[in-house]
Amino acid sequence: MTMVSRKHFKAVALLGLLTATFTVALNTARAQAAAEQKKVRVLLTADGTHDWRSKEPIFMDLVSRTGDFEITQSKDLNEWLPDRIKKYDLVVIHTTGGKLEDAQADGLIQFVQSGGGVVGIHSASDSFKNSDKYWELIGGRFSGHGHGKFGVEIVDEWHPITVGVKAFEIEDEDYQHAYHPNAGIHVLAKKVGDDRNMAWVKRIGKGRLVHLANGHGESAFKAPEFQRLLINAMYWAARRPVPGSGYVALFDGTDLSHWRIEPDNKSWVVEDGALVNNPGKAYQLVSKEQYGDFVIRLQWKLKPGGNSGLLLRTDTEIQILDDYDPKYAKIKDCQHAGSVYCNIPAKPRVTKKAGEWNSMQVLMRGKEVKVWMNGVKVVDGSFDDTPALKKRPMKGYVTLMYHGGGLWFRDVEIKPLSPEDKAG
Repeated sequence: MTMVSRKHFKAVALLGLLTATFTVALNTARAQAAAEQKKVRVLLTADGTHDWRSKEPIFMDLVSRTGDFEITQSKDLNEWLPDRIKKYDLVVIHTTGGKLEDAQADGLIQFVQSGGGVVGIHSASDSFKNSDKYWELIGGRFSGHGHGKFGVEIVDEWHPITVGVKAFEIEDEDYQHAYHPNAGIHVLAKKVGDDRNMAWVKRIGKGRLVHLANGHGESAFKAPEFQRLLINAMYWAARRPVPGSGYVALFDGTDLSHWRIEPDNKSWVVEDGALVNNPGKAYQLVSKEQYGDFVIRLQWKLKPGGNSGLLLRTDTEIQILDDYDPKYAKIKDCQHAGSVYCNIPAKPRVTKKAGEWNSMQVLMRGKEVKVWMNGVKVVDGSFDDTPALKKRPMKGYVTLMYHGGGLWFRDVEIKPLSPEDKAG
C-alpha cells in the first residue's frame, strides 16, 4: 500500500476541488456561449418613418419575450455593405422612401443569396424606388392604398409562418403593389374580397425573404395575429424552427440524421446545403420514423430528363419528373410531376424547367391526399375514389426515390397531424 501524507492529501483534494470548480465554470461558460450563439443576430433597419416611435416599444417587447433574437438597430444603409452585413443572420426592414446605392443593394442581395434572411414590414415595399435590384428582391412595390378596418385571410394555412393563424380583422392600410417581372413570390395571405396580397415569401439562393404588407400604425402592431405573423416570419426567414408550427426538419441542409443510411451508400451526399443524389448504386433514402397523417414540404430540382419520386407511407408515390423533356411527351397525365403516380393526375401542370427549384407540399390525412406544386394545388383527391389506392397503408416511411442520379432536395420538413388538425 502506498502511503500518502495528510498535507499531500489536502493538496490533492484542493486541486480536485479547484479542477471541479473550474470545470463547472467552464461548462457554464460554454453553455452560456452556446445559448448566445443560438440567438438570431438581427439588424433592424428602421429610419423612424411610419410612426416608428410608437411601434418600436411594441416590437422590442414582442421580440424580447421570445428570448431568441439579438437586435442591433441602425438606419445607416452602409450596414448592408458586404463586410458589415455578414455578422447578422436576419435583416428586418422598416423604412419609407429613401435612396439606395447599388453597393448597398448588392450587399443585401448577396447576404440573402448566401443564406441570410430578410423580413420587410409594411412600407419596406414603399422604399428605395430608385433601385430595381431592391424591387426585385422584395418582389412588390407600393402603388397605392386605402385605410380602414378590413379582413385578412390566410391562403396557405400549412406554411410554418401561418400554421394556426386564422382569418382576422385589422385597422390598417391595405397596400396595393406592382410586382417585379421576376418577383417569384409565394402568397400566404390576402385582403378578404380583394386581390391585394398581405403577406408573401420567396427563396433567393440559399436565403429566405418575407414581406408583411400590414403594419402601418400602432393599432396594427398591437393586433395579435399580426404580431404572430411577424415573429413567425422572423424565425422562418432566419431558418429557425417556428415555435408552435409542429414542423420537424427531416433535412435542414446539414446532416442525414433523420434517414437510414446503409454503410456503403455513397449516392446521397450533402453539398452546399442541399441533399444531392449522384449516379451510382441505386439506393433509396428512407426515413428512420414512420408517419400516419402529416403535411410534408420540400424543394427539389432535377437534371434534364430527370426522374424521381417522393414515396409516402411506404407505398404511395408523388411523382417528381422533368415534365419538359421530349422523352416524356407521350406519358399519361397521371405520370407527370405532382401526380399521385399512375392514380391521380396533377392538374394544372406548373413545374419549372430542369435545373430550377420546385416547391412541393403534400397533405396526407386519412384517405385524403392534396398536393401543391409551386404554390398551386394540383391534386385534391381521396384514396377511396381510386381503386388502386383503397388498400394502401395509412402509415409508413418517407422515401426519397432514386432513378439514375442528378437530383437535389432541400428544406425537407414534416408536420405530423393530430385528429384536431382541421385546417386545409
